[in-house]
Amino acid sequence: MDRLAAHGVVVLGGPVGDCDTGDAVLVVNAFDRAAALAMLSADPWFGSVLTLQKMEPWTISLRAPATEEIELAG
Repeated sequence: MDRLAAHGVVVLGGPVGDCDTGDAVLVVNAFDRAAALAMLSADPWFGSVLTLQKMEPWTISLRAPATEEIELAG
């Protein structure tokens, strides 16, 4: 997962509900379902820790504007 995140494949991820026993959501950046599955299936967690319950396309309609980095003096 860390490598997929570092390469921009996993954009967001984390537990939903109970952090110890609940499900998780992964937002992946992929051309289509087949590409997403191919990238996820290469991860050692796939099929054991990571099991897919469903996969849905997501269109982002709202986005915060990019923020500028501020250099702090001092």
